[in-house]
Amino acid sequence: MSNSFLAFLRFSYYRPRDVNSMIATIQDILKKKSGSTEYVSDIDFSDSSFRDAHAEYLLGEIRDQLLFYYSQDEYDTFLEFFLHLRGKRKFTYEEYLSAFNEFVAQCAASGKKLPQFFENDTVFLQFLYDQNVICYKERDQDESKDSELFIRWCFRERTLANMAPKVRTGMEYEIFYGLSKALNVGRPIRVKRSVKRRLIGTVISVDGEKGFGFIRGGDKQIEYYFKLTEFSGSHVRISDKVSFEVSTKYGKPRALTIKRER
Repeated sequence: MSNSFLAFLRFSYYRPRDVNSMIATIQDILKKKSGSTEYVSDIDFSDSSFRDAHAEYLLGEIRDQLLFYYSQDEYDTFLEFFLHLRGKRKFTYEEYLSAFNEFVAQCAASGKKLPQFFENDTVFLQFLYDQNVICYKERDQDESKDSELFIRWCFRERTLANMAPKVRTGMEYEIFYGLSKALNVGRPIRVKRSVKRRLIGTVISVDGEKGFGFIRGGDKQIEYYFKLTEFSGSHVRISDKVSFEVSTKYGKPRALTIKRER
């Protein structure tokens, strides 16, 4: 019985409605199985039908909250980010930054407008923490192997004196266990690295003294900043047709490895 109680806590945000939902889901599953049981054990929480149903319930709670402020397209964009974690439920800050930058660059290349919560990597990390999608882990000041590990969830840290707990950067992070199946994380995904897509554009301005310029191009004809050192070949001129790769590592769409098109 104690194990099942801990499982209820593990799969919930300590909200009564979460527990009620789990009880109802498990009851439905047990009714469909042959035989009967007088109690729920921790094994029942490992049932794939329960995991799927409860993960969708938890994600539905997040969806309802986000759709109050954002559109369905923006919610779908939010879900797309998790594909770039390559199936990782636990990840480092560096892995998070890599996933974020890759995702934002992909959106910029396709001309997709990002919701406000993707303003930068710090804002989005705080957004994930506020939604209780992730926690962060830190140890006490004792650097020994026996130092105590603290797992910081926003819903646990929130108090009347601290209504908006801040996430810490540079930590290790973990996606809420109950959400892992809905977000398709928990199992590593190997992705073959494809050749980066090159966009076509036109040089619209060049500042030789300061060493930078702008290109307008891509599917949505966005302006991309570039440094002259990224240009391969002879002197770059306004109206040159060029191909280039895209990066948002520096906070704005930037053209890299630029080549003149014949």
